[in-house]
Amino acid sequence: MHQKYSQDWKKIKETWPKELASMDMELDVKVNIKRPGLFQKSFKELLESENDN
Repeated sequence: MHQKYSQDWKKIKETWPKELASMDMELDVKVNIKRPGLFQKSFKELLESENDN
């Protein structure tokens, strides 16, 4: 944002967190899992073990 639209950025940089929170976004995510059997634990289990520490 600050590189491509520098003039606009100067106007909103002070309120950027509020501006970002109020934006509607549409994401298009593409994932290629090359080694699906690599993990022993599920993603949920990994998150829970991180939260326990």
